[in-house]
Amino acid sequence: MINSRQKGASFEREVAKSLTAEGFPARRGAQVTQGAWGLSAPDVIVPCLPDFHFECKRHGRARFDLDAAISQAERDAVFPQIPAVIHRKDNSRKLVTLTFEDFCKVLRNSDFPRQPKTQPTE
Repeated sequence: MINSRQKGASFEREVAKSLTAEGFPARRGAQVTQGAWGLSAPDVIVPCLPDFHFECKRHGRARFDLDAAISQAERDAVFPQIPAVIHRKDNSRKLVTLTFEDFCKVLRNSDFPRQPKTQPTE
């Protein structure tokens, strides 16, 4: 049976390998809990995506606290980084979670076509 630390490290390597395969070279971050300034390194570092702070979480059947994971990413991200959680339930696909506001920030800074802001219709 694998312990949670090994499980986390294995998932971080998996994520780094997957991002690299997609054309975004990545590596595991420095594994420190809290630095001298109260900062924590991201679980995965992607030099070509410096605007993101990635936390990685792999979980089993037990209830996964996504809010706590997002809070950790928000707490550890250095402004103006966008906190994102890459997570996967055992034997499932990887998902990426970020707040709606951060998702909109990503879209605004992308090449996706946009329309002028309007009031929502009901």
